[in-house]
Amino acid sequence: MKLKIFLALLVIPIVFSCGRKDRFHINTTQNKTEVKIQRFDRDLIQSDTTNFNSSVKKLYVNYPVFLQTFISNMDTVSPQDTLAVARVLKNFVTFPQVKNVNEQVLAVFADVADIENEISVKAESFTPSAVSLYDDIYPVTGVANFVTEYIACLSISVI
Repeated sequence: MKLKIFLALLVIPIVFSCGRKDRFHINTTQNKTEVKIQRFDRDLIQSDTTNFNSSVKKLYVNYPVFLQTFISNMDTVSPQDTLAVARVLKNFVTFPQVKNVNEQVLAVFADVADIENEISVKAESFTPSAVSLYDDIYPVTGVANFVTEYIACLSISVI
């Protein structure tokens, strides 16, 4: 008899808890998570090739951590050697095949507002995105930065 009561007490909460449909509900009128994509790819592609050293310095200011990681993964040049980085990136950006890919990337992804809206939560949204769930569960840490990486068919080291 005690076993039956124990099993009933164990099964009843499990059965009733499965029917909750709002457990992932986020009140989007209070939690509006806006995502802003930082366009490293566009900034690199559209750098001034006549004064590339100053363009690279602006990239270091706008993307301090990301640019160093990008350089470390793409070439053997030290990220701290800004003149060498400027030379390598200029050669990369002005390489004819890479230039062609750049033009195609800018044509297709000239505006990423629709992508930002898709991963952001607006007040009229009923389905929370992963970003809004993260922001709701971990409000203190905040949403991570989204930076677009420059992807091309060739490595800098090949050029």
